[in-house]
Amino acid sequence: MEKDADSGSSVGPKAEAGAGPAESPGTGNAPRDRWWFSPVLYILCGTAVAGFQWEPISAGIADWLNWLVLAAGLAVLAYGIRAWYRARPR
Repeated sequence: MEKDADSGSSVGPKAEAGAGPAESPGTGNAPRDRWWFSPVLYILCGTAVAGFQWEPISAGIADWLNWLVLAAGLAVLAYGIRAWYRARPR
């Protein structure tokens, strides 16, 4: 333990400048603060929408609206994957 020159109190080892993660004020550990949260919602929604169309399409009873909803679900899924790829930490 070292003595703090100003107050005389004992403090732990001094951290070097730039050591450790630099957190800005107001950042918490809530899910909405994580970089992956929003893209994963798009991925899950797109997968769910496209997945619900699998039964009528595979059974051969799909009409054009099933294919349209499948295309919309796949578009949302693709957007989520793209957003996740772009938002990842580098």
